[in-house]
Amino acid sequence: MAKLKVFLGDLTHTTTVISSDVIPINIGYLAEYLNLKLGDKVEISLFKYPDDLIRALKKEKPAVLALSSYPWNKNISLKIMELYNTIDDNHVNIFGGPDFPLPQKKEEQLEFFRSTPQVDYFIPGEGEIPFVEICRHVLERGIESVKNKETHIPGTICFKDGKLFYKDDDDLYNKNIVVEMDDIPSPFLSGRMDEFFDGKLTPYLQQNRNCPFQCTFCRTGNMLFAKMRFFSEKRIKDECAYIAAKVKDTDSPRGLLFSDTNFGMFPRDLELCKYLSELRKETKFPQFVSVTWGKNRKDLILACMKVLGEHRVSVAVQSADNQVLDNVKRTRFNEKEYFGTLDEIHRDGKGAASEVILGLPGETKESHIRTIDTLIRAGVDYIVPYTLMLIRSS
Repeated sequence: MAKLKVFLGDLTHTTTVISSDVIPINIGYLAEYLNLKLGDKVEISLFKYPDDLIRALKKEKPAVLALSSYPWNKNISLKIMELYNTIDDNHVNIFGGPDFPLPQKKEEQLEFFRSTPQVDYFIPGEGEIPFVEICRHVLERGIESVKNKETHIPGTICFKDGKLFYKDDDDLYNKNIVVEMDDIPSPFLSGRMDEFFDGKLTPYLQQNRNCPFQCTFCRTGNMLFAKMRFFSEKRIKDECAYIAAKVKDTDSPRGLLFSDTNFGMFPRDLELCKYLSELRKETKFPQFVSVTWGKNRKDLILACMKVLGEHRVSVAVQSADNQVLDNVKRTRFNEKEYFGTLDEIHRDGKGAASEVILGLPGETKESHIRTIDTLIRAGVDYIVPYTLMLIRSS
């Protein structure tokens, strides 16, 4: 029996620069879990660059095309699905990621499917189990049955007979997750991500998923994603060592990025920082570590920063206006505590940066200027402004 040919893509625009210049660990997790569950029944290929994917689609015609959906790549992903439909009419298109309306916004979900007829199924929650189920259904029932949506597939939502077709919201977000994170094999340690050490993409790691905070400008601020789960410390350290060796061999970017939403809030983070410091002495990797620091446990976060020896430390506020922070359910700004944190950073000989978001609900020109003034008075060396980006699942 021929293997089911599966293409997975986390695409980036490449016209002037590589806009999403990280190794696509997200599709690596899906590939590893699919391989674990279906093994030699599937043939999996991964893609980051649109031109590579288009050439492969024309040549190989996979039965399953699955692409990620983020604000920065959804349009090119949808265009490629549309293109593939003109090349082949016997396949299933799967879209998945955070750019999908939340459960309480059913009319927006309907509008999404009405405007994207090229999408057969959407996976709005964690993708490993639902993606395996889609491929299993294709193998057992055939492409036509799956495209016709004859039965519900766990963890997926689609459009059928003018209505949303899914089981329930709990099925989409909570029931179909891998509880023990290490049950997802490492796509780095398996060698699956080796092709992406191409001198352009920066290594990207995930220690944990979800977030206990409720900031409304962030996808993980939704209570659907409140329960955190962790990969083991040993696995993360093994991955870091593997990446260090690959970077040395391939002349890839020598930084290391973490997707954690609250790095530095947990004692294991400090242990990892100590390990990375030793790894840097031995291998000259990583030259820098890029993380999103946690919202509390400043003592532990500062300890992590010191161990890493970063020259510039980011202490984000988003806004110093407490009404604005209340509006987005973010912890209120404590000026005395913030000024004290900046003093400690400077005493340690480091530069201090702070991120602000322009356009948060309730923000005005005057309140934004007051935030900038507060950061200047606090002694922030670098102010990094972001424009609010609307993500449909926030």
